[in-house]
Amino acid sequence: MLERICLINNFNYSKYLRQCLDSVFHQTTPFDRVIIVDDGSTDDSVEIIRSYQSQHRNLTPVFKENGGQLSTLNAAVNLVSQNSQIFLLDADDIYPPDYLQLTIEKCNNQHHDFTYCIEKTAPEISATRRRSLVPNSTELEESSSDVVQPVMRAAQGLAMTTHLAVTIAPFAQSH
Repeated sequence: MLERICLINNFNYSKYLRQCLDSVFHQTTPFDRVIIVDDGSTDDSVEIIRSYQSQHRNLTPVFKENGGQLSTLNAAVNLVSQNSQIFLLDADDIYPPDYLQLTIEKCNNQHHDFTYCIEKTAPEISATRRRSLVPNSTELEESSSDVVQPVMRAAQGLAMTTHLAVTIAPFAQSH
């Protein structure tokens, strides 16, 4: 069975960080592990992360110098086991309470190297946005590929297996 890990990247999002972390820790199906990589924040983020760490044993914080969003993924990729599914979340975003549960149900507990979700907050633009985010998404939705699996329109989110993350890492960085 895959270990399900939420990977949060943060840089100066203390204003949103509590909401983000609460949405992760209050899932109807909990994540096995939560890794938050702070990219050299200069606001109250570090204090907030430390307070959540004391309350949640499955939270692993990583504090690093500022290097950009992709550097946070590179900092975390070696912290996950080979048999994991990594759910990516920006610290200024939140998950609905049933995000992980619905993702698992929609994938029918099958193995997919990559899954994605599309937000439902603006339905009038979601189809257009989906096409701009994922080329040929209509074909993807109709396929039964073991590599890419669309999940739901309930939230924004990307998830990938450790196998895929290690294959494409290190992630190219630019400033």
